[in-house]
Amino acid sequence: MPYRYWSYALSFVALSALGLPAAFAANPIQIIETRLDRPTFLTLGVQLLYSNDDNRNATATLRYRQQGEAAWKTALPLFRVRPETVNGLSVPQQFAGSVFDLRPGITYELEIRVQDADGPVDQTITRSATTRSLPGMPRNPRNISVNTTAALVQAFATAQAGDVITIQPGVYPVQFLELRADGTAANPIIVQGANRDTVILEGANCTYCNIIEVYGSHSWIQNLTIRNAQQAIRFQSATTIGGGVRRVLMRNVELGVNGRAGQKDLYFGDNVLEGKLTFPANADNTPGDFGSRYGLAIYGEGTVVAHNQISGFGDGISIKEEGSRAIDIYGNEISYSYDDGIELDTAAGNVRCFRNRVNNTWTGVSAQPTYGGPNYIFRNVMGNLALAQLKAHSLAFTPVRESGGFLVYHNTFYSPYYAMRMWGTPPTHNGVLMNNIYMGPQVLAAADTFDWSGPMDGIRFDYNGYYPDGRFRVALPGQNLLYGNFAQTQAGGVLEQNGRLISALTFANGLIGPATWYNFMPPQNMQLAIGSPAIDGGVVLPNLNDFFTGAAPDLGALETGCPQPVYGPRAAGLNEANQVFGCAAVNPPLNAAPSTISVSPVNRAGTSAIFTARFRDTDGFADLKTVRFAIGPSTAFNGSCVVELDRVLNQVSLYNDAGTARLGPMLPSQAIAIENTQCLVNGLGTTIEWSSETNELIWKVNVAFKTRALKNVYLWAGDLAGTSSGWTLAGTWR
Repeated sequence: MPYRYWSYALSFVALSALGLPAAFAANPIQIIETRLDRPTFLTLGVQLLYSNDDNRNATATLRYRQQGEAAWKTALPLFRVRPETVNGLSVPQQFAGSVFDLRPGITYELEIRVQDADGPVDQTITRSATTRSLPGMPRNPRNISVNTTAALVQAFATAQAGDVITIQPGVYPVQFLELRADGTAANPIIVQGANRDTVILEGANCTYCNIIEVYGSHSWIQNLTIRNAQQAIRFQSATTIGGGVRRVLMRNVELGVNGRAGQKDLYFGDNVLEGKLTFPANADNTPGDFGSRYGLAIYGEGTVVAHNQISGFGDGISIKEEGSRAIDIYGNEISYSYDDGIELDTAAGNVRCFRNRVNNTWTGVSAQPTYGGPNYIFRNVMGNLALAQLKAHSLAFTPVRESGGFLVYHNTFYSPYYAMRMWGTPPTHNGVLMNNIYMGPQVLAAADTFDWSGPMDGIRFDYNGYYPDGRFRVALPGQNLLYGNFAQTQAGGVLEQNGRLISALTFANGLIGPATWYNFMPPQNMQLAIGSPAIDGGVVLPNLNDFFTGAAPDLGALETGCPQPVYGPRAAGLNEANQVFGCAAVNPPLNAAPSTISVSPVNRAGTSAIFTARFRDTDGFADLKTVRFAIGPSTAFNGSCVVELDRVLNQVSLYNDAGTARLGPMLPSQAIAIENTQCLVNGLGTTIEWSSETNELIWKVNVAFKTRALKNVYLWAGDLAGTSSGWTLAGTWR
């Protein structure tokens, strides 16, 4: 198949045509302001506010590069937002868009080029923006260990910035644990279990209760279990900035995590949320019966929801604040829910839903309404969808809330009843659906492959694949079209000029849409079969499929020859800084070897000292795994004082005399000591901190020596990818 490229900038102009008169008073575009949305770990969003351009023939393209690099990379062109189609929220006239698959804590340059034949206008605007850094441990931790309910309540009540509250194994009957103090970005408050499965906060089936309530900023709940409650965790303050929930198991709860409007930069990652609803026992209930049961209810701007495993709620993930922006939802595994798998309702723009896997739900993604956009839905796998693949219709409220501004690319849908269905009364506006797979059952409901019975304008369907062949229903303003099959649809000139039919042999697993929704479907690997009709069927979309493997991009979520995405909780140590996104060539994981910097004091003598060792990992704090500080005749572990910090576990160990096993471990600042015949390492005075400005780990080690002789001082650092600095000689000690 020949190489194809679709010019988005031109198509957006065509899609925006509203029947305006030919003569305009203010055609040349005038730029008012460039705004940057709040950054996330992997994406940056921009808004270009403008005036004039009454004939809507201006375009705005976007390029990006990491600061210091020479070559620019092309992103999707900015999307023209149409404020006149938005009801219920004031949206300025603008172009807007996002850059995807970046890396945390990196500064990028964004280049926007605005062109308008009227004038003419050819203006380039460059802005710098830095993605958000991954969270780390406090620079100045105060370690607190609790093993009773009373001690836990006290630790919450007296918490302060830098506290690391470690809950020891046990069952703790608690409700309304209030964490009111603020942490800081450098010294967050950490509440963690010593073991996720054996540290249990027990709600005893309480009603109208929250187990944990967080009121401050930069507070983290992680690595524990919460069970048998109405609601597990709620972030209660509208002014909260930063913090979140990581690696928590929430079991038998009606709501997992909730928040308040106005919150910013929260992160919910690698959690398991199990609601009270079961499949298929609740399958005959209407979605409204469970509309207030959310796995994750999210608010505000800059929120990231990543790699959670969710089941048993009305909505798996739900945006609850009107006008939300700059939200990323990715890598989540939603096994079943009874309304929407993922709900983007009332979001304004630069909301990104990508690389999720959703099964056994009424609707895969809801976006009713989208307040102007652009909101992106791409590379998701969604199956056994009872009602609709995408719920993008407007809402017939008073006043009506019309929807528009959604971009749907490279998704794989397999469904009972219809291959593609969307309904509603008020019109839906301004969207693009391309490079998707719509796989229906062998026998269609009402013989319809495609049923978009809600009126639409300015929406383009193209380069999509459908199975099986059947009728296509399309509602345009003022007319309803019905085509008898796919060939007639293409001949009608409204849909799918470059689309195609696919077959029952599209996927390697031979899967087609199920005959009924009532049979639970486990998660599926939806890679394409050899010779699949979806191979090479797509169009190039910059920053989404640049590194396709064939003559053109494949249809659907998974490109042939690329690794399967990770869905649900990731293995320890795998995160946004080092995981691979699709084809490795798109953006290889950061993997520069860590380095040692220095240690002080050295070249001195004494029976004890608090040594300050410095290490650097340019890939960020989360990439650094292990550092070692050694004093001895050589780098051989036997007969030496070799101290090791496991950065992932936040534990310090000392090697035994033979150098064959670790002694300990202990936490930094813990009031215990570990020793061999060469030295004693004291937890008090041993601390770690991280400088995000210089990517340095600063490790203070409190060591007392048992022998006096001239020894060498060595440093070593290793990262999650297995690369290391090697041993470096840093000085001597007597």
